[in-house]
Amino acid sequence: MRVGGDGVPEWSRVYETGAETRVVDALAAEDGVVLVGADRAPWGDDSTARFVGVAANGTERFQTSRADSTRIVAATGSGESATVATTNYLEPNASSDVWTVDFPEAAAGTPLDAEAAPTSNESVYRGQALGFEAPNASADTLNLVAVPGEYDDFQRHVERRVCVGDDDRAVVDSATLAPGTYAVETPDGEVLAVDDGELTAASDNETAAFEVVRQALRVGTESTFVDAASGDANATVTVATERTNYSVYVSADRFRGDAAGADALRDAFADTPGFAGVERVGGRAVARVDLGPAHEVSPSDGFHRWNQRFSLSADALDAGLYRLRVASVDTRDGGAVATTRLVVGKSTAEPLNVTLENESLTVPVGNESSTNVTVAGLSEGVGAMSMSARRAGDPAVSLQANVDIDADRGEGSGSWSDREATASAAAFGGNTSDGTVTVGELEVSARERTVSVDGNETNTVTFGLDWVVSEDGTPYAIPDEQAFTVTVTNETAPQDGAS
Repeated sequence: MRVGGDGVPEWSRVYETGAETRVVDALAAEDGVVLVGADRAPWGDDSTARFVGVAANGTERFQTSRADSTRIVAATGSGESATVATTNYLEPNASSDVWTVDFPEAAAGTPLDAEAAPTSNESVYRGQALGFEAPNASADTLNLVAVPGEYDDFQRHVERRVCVGDDDRAVVDSATLAPGTYAVETPDGEVLAVDDGELTAASDNETAAFEVVRQALRVGTESTFVDAASGDANATVTVATERTNYSVYVSADRFRGDAAGADALRDAFADTPGFAGVERVGGRAVARVDLGPAHEVSPSDGFHRWNQRFSLSADALDAGLYRLRVASVDTRDGGAVATTRLVVGKSTAEPLNVTLENESLTVPVGNESSTNVTVAGLSEGVGAMSMSARRAGDPAVSLQANVDIDADRGEGSGSWSDREATASAAAFGGNTSDGTVTVGELEVSARERTVSVDGNETNTVTFGLDWVVSEDGTPYAIPDEQAFTVTVTNETAPQDGAS
């Protein structure tokens, strides 16, 4: 961001790095700065340090990076190189490192290209580069003014001072604008209407303004685990958002392995409708998919949202646990990015053997009962895993799954209603022994306010491993789900024949 002498920003930009990067420092350079940042590490502690050279006019001049870096605590340097201090504070014995990186020769920088042309009383999406044309402009700058809505607690003010080029055009990066209503004014305060980007005199404020809205993106897979060895190698990704005609970038980062490269992505998406090729964005290979009429559209459970689906051939990817990153091409800088998991299994070995310590559980009302989960056949230990359970109908017991292995990170989720209950748990960065390992437990509880039984009643819980990968990231073959019986007892309920 560059701020003028009157405190009004002249430009504010987001720079694509191909990852979720947090800026931790800025180094002064000739005619600009160098941004120092670190990627959010999806699988563990190691990250990638990134350096972005920015000119005084906001254009990007270079990017470089260093992989396998830990947390950056200090940086110093110039426009030619930087010395960086890092520390790994999560280990039992903290360690530090100091290293130097040379920057590439700075390029002239490429200005923003417009991605959308606003029109008064209509909406554009946050993150799009907004193009304006002012053929009758009498000044070399225009003001982008934030207009308060009915429930906004701020005064009308100049949000951005926009430079008009010699060709009478201006481009505004909307990624750093807050969602809301905006209008364009001359330096003298004359309000301008906009029609497909072209600015003309307006009759009043209300008819001149346009709205910047956020594109929310949510993604998931129909099945996290795809067994490519079985011959069914298609993975289906569902994208939920407010738009139905737009493009996305898809990348795949592998747990304890290399990210999917250009050739693998090209093969994986070769038969995907709307596949527009593989590009390189922020230093990483991404597949571009144009979502539109060729894709199935259905209403989502969100307000004014739509589900669209596309498939890829998982067989083209190496076996492993992947983090799929889906980003809207023109609004990703504004936050339209989401991730989901995909596990590609190719093992032809015998499935793992899973046993529950108790093949059935008895749970008194107001109490809980649990059983250990043991997995055998782990030839290379556990690097990451997920397991889940579900229940339908009465008695409406609650479920909780816990993965309890030596791991860097864990997560869990669950849901409950009188009709059904679910529970899942996962762990990442595991370090276990080989062979047979007790990996966690499954707990069943019968809460007094949600379970009502007379005497003893039974239900069935279905349990299974969702996926398990070895310490080098290779998925094991997964056994079928298994069911076990839960008996809920109520010792205080009246018994038949009692007087």
